[in-house]
Amino acid sequence: MTALLPIIVSLLLFPVASCLTPEEPTFFSAATLQNDGIHFPIHDRPRPRPIRRGDIDPKSGVDSPSLNHVNYGKDGHPYEQVQRYYQQRRLSTEHDYDTKNSSEDDNATGRILQEAQSLFQPLRIHFDMTELDLWSMQSTYTAQRVEYLTKQVLPQMAKAWSSALSVVRVMENLRIDYNSCPFGDPQRSPSFSEQGVPNADLVIYVTANSEVCYRGSSKTLASAFSCFWDQFARPIAGTIDFCLDAIDLTSIDQLSAPTNSGGGGGDVLNPEADKSLQLAVGSAVHELAHVLGVTSADMIFFYDSTTGLRRTLNPQMAEVICIDGQMRELYVPDKSVLQEKVSKQGVRFFEVTLPTVRQVVRNQFNCQTLTGAPLENQPSSEAECFGSHFEERYFFTENLSAVQGGVPEILSSLTLGLLHDSGWYKPDYSVAKVSVFGHGAGCEFVEENCIVNGEVPSYSEGSFCNTEYKIEGNKFLGSYGCYPTHTGMGVCDLVDFSQLSMAYTPPPPEFRYFPGAPSLGALTTRADYCPTYTVNAVTCKQVPGKLEQMKLPILDYFATAAESDSDNSRCFNTDQQRPVCLEAECDAVNHVLNVKVAGRELLCSYDGQIHLIPDTGVTFECPKLAIICPDMICPANCAGHGVCDYSLTNPTCKCFDRTDRTPGCFESFSSTPPRFVDNGALSRGVALALAMILPLIVLSVC
Repeated sequence: MTALLPIIVSLLLFPVASCLTPEEPTFFSAATLQNDGIHFPIHDRPRPRPIRRGDIDPKSGVDSPSLNHVNYGKDGHPYEQVQRYYQQRRLSTEHDYDTKNSSEDDNATGRILQEAQSLFQPLRIHFDMTELDLWSMQSTYTAQRVEYLTKQVLPQMAKAWSSALSVVRVMENLRIDYNSCPFGDPQRSPSFSEQGVPNADLVIYVTANSEVCYRGSSKTLASAFSCFWDQFARPIAGTIDFCLDAIDLTSIDQLSAPTNSGGGGGDVLNPEADKSLQLAVGSAVHELAHVLGVTSADMIFFYDSTTGLRRTLNPQMAEVICIDGQMRELYVPDKSVLQEKVSKQGVRFFEVTLPTVRQVVRNQFNCQTLTGAPLENQPSSEAECFGSHFEERYFFTENLSAVQGGVPEILSSLTLGLLHDSGWYKPDYSVAKVSVFGHGAGCEFVEENCIVNGEVPSYSEGSFCNTEYKIEGNKFLGSYGCYPTHTGMGVCDLVDFSQLSMAYTPPPPEFRYFPGAPSLGALTTRADYCPTYTVNAVTCKQVPGKLEQMKLPILDYFATAAESDSDNSRCFNTDQQRPVCLEAECDAVNHVLNVKVAGRELLCSYDGQIHLIPDTGVTFECPKLAIICPDMICPANCAGHGVCDYSLTNPTCKCFDRTDRTPGCFESFSSTPPRFVDNGALSRGVALALAMILPLIVLSVC
């Protein structure tokens, strides 16, 4: 097996696509075409039930009728090349792959590797806007929202994903089965035609106001799912449904009204409109991730890019107690993908144990003993068993956590790592951001309670708070603080559930952190009732306009005058009734934070350093550098391809690939160091997996 291993590795360990130009999305709409033979609005027509991922048999192979053959060029998809290689090797020799070695043609291996590298190109998205555009004909109210989505939200979302992900490029026009994805116009949408859609790797049918928008009491922004897959189970079509009533019309009106920033940087977007746009784009990015494969239902179909094989080789049915407490019988992913766990507090949850995901999480929290990324432990969908969002308690500022709100969220290496581990995509980790929440806080942040005996422990500082939100008469008795990203401020959302007029579920025993006060907990219940500064949240850009409107506490005159609403403004906690927003810059060369106050420059040289705002009696505290300048510490969490060495004064990545000199291990291709036995042969577990799958590959190819 020793000689065979380099060929398998070289076939599949492709370079990360970096410095590639993202592809512009394409759009189609039938709204402007003649309405020949269509006698009712498309969005109201009867339609077949869409095919969902759960409808596909996990045991299905590449030739299954439930999957769809896509042309990936004359040499095929890299996984097809691997299958042909195995077939040829097996047909040409009686070689025993489990126990014997063989010699290989290095030139052939190099040729296959080089050809495979060129196959990965930025993701190309085609939007079918037919149904959404028809909503624009209903009223001015809906027309404005549709235009907002079409001109602002969807192009920005597509650029984000095309910048972040590359796929094996589809080499012919993409054709979708209407019976699987019954959206758009069955007669006119090009994806349903014989010709198909040119220059696309993914088709998205954009719809609006499905029944999901009116389900439950919470305000749903959007929903999405995939409905068509290629022969390797990669999603190639899906739908995103937007709830038009959830789009704030006031923000749309303000979007085109520029205002001059107090920072002197020229015209910028109205802060209210900018915040709403970022929330809408973030929601769209979140939903497309579900189409791309960030769901627990997709995980059983994941491929291992280091072997070309399914991660779950032999799916088995099992009885599982789901997150909602219900017993179900369903196919379960391999334990190398997903495992059931129980926290020290006795809380059941499911954890993603994929290699890149695991290493990203270890680097995120500075805890190399963690085994994976916990999924949300509270049900977010009736159809979910394991969960399809990262746990809010640990991943509060992640785009793929369960709750989206006023606090900015980022597309991080955790989400890209999960998609990398699917085997369908090659991320460009250089575009990923590091989540600030719990960054570098240590194992205790994950393993212990967020609040201990009513107090905020050191590992929770900068993430959680413990001041109750309440109003007595006309007096507000809560506290303001910087919210986790330090790009704005809010009020601690700790409340007494027994005093609320609306029906809320109080904290269960495992989420009670205040002795003698069992009804105290956070309004953000999905964060395991851990309180954060997120009520009445305002960005630093918004602060000047909110001083009177929200009756923010007034600081010293000169401290207020020193506040900045520029793009570089950051929130600093003070010794006063509220934080202050000051212009700040992360200095990667000297590994410090530069704070500019009233024309002077103050250095934050260490965490917790106290500075006096010049000519005032107001002091501010320097935040943890890992929180306010997260990308200066092990960029992209080493892309899950190395260890972040927090023992250094300036923590840096130690890449598993020692030839990778990039700051974030962007040119490494393996999430774990290679595992060999003493004689250099591939470990027996992988060899046995190959022995199991090879006969199946021969049958499917022949």
